[in-house]
Amino acid sequence: YNYIYTIDSKTEGWFHASEKIKPVTGATTAELSLEFRWSTGTVWWDDISFETCPEVPPRKNIPVFIDLFISYKVQLI
Repeated sequence: YNYIYTIDSKTEGWFHASEKIKPVTGATTAELSLEFRWSTGTVWWDDISFETCPEVPPRKNIPVFIDLFISYKVQLI
């Protein structure tokens, strides 16, 4: 699952939402679920499309250290 995080406001009450999602290697089909939840009102979906996007360069590997073993001293009184 993935969510759309890019939503641009448009004129006349419309919004443009888009997101680039890299497909799983070898995928030949896609399933799209459009939902409007946790709000009131009405939503209209218009001009839904899939487009081929240029390849995104891979991220650089940057070593990150996270200490998951945090200890606390507890004194019983």
